[in-house]
Amino acid sequence: SVAAGNDYIAVGAPSTDSSNGAVFVYKRSFNGSYLLPNPILRQTIRLASPGSDAKFGYSVTMSKDDMYIYASATGENKVHVYTLVEVATSDETSQTFIGDGSDQTFTLTTTPASIDALYIQDGNGKEYIPYKDYTLGGSVITFTTAPADTLSVVVRQRSYYKHTASFTGSDSTAGDQFGYNIDT
Repeated sequence: SVAAGNDYIAVGAPSTDSSNGAVFVYKRSFNGSYLLPNPILRQTIRLASPGSDAKFGYSVTMSKDDMYIYASATGENKVHVYTLVEVATSDETSQTFIGDGSDQTFTLTTTPASIDALYIQDGNGKEYIPYKDYTLGGSVITFTTAPADTLSVVVRQRSYYKHTASFTGSDSTAGDQFGYNIDT
């Protein structure tokens, strides 16, 4: 499922991560395009504690003003709401770590507003997914697997979508298809 607002686009990927799912949020480039070679990935949204086979991102919609993303998790009988939290360009931060192959924890110089505010990518182009590849406690990032020796890892804080609500189908009968199709 794909939904577009004014400056952002959300792409649901319900089969990602063993069918737990994810929503990938991209920002329109300066020339107004989402096209390759490099669309600008801004955030990977993943449920903090998905149920087995959640299929988060099965259906996705976005308000035209970019303020809200609605994403279903059909395997959990839920629709989740995310609200855009704007971080001023002057408040955006970036910090680089160099892996040593054994350390899994790194301390940031500032405390991020939220784990969702972070975008982490390493020198090989791998984009780290919150709750799956890393967790955050205050200003300490803990990676599931230590970054390889001499591998640079860049941590950026910028505008992000924050989970603000969830709706659960009133009838949780199997096959009721709650959240299979959502629209703004």
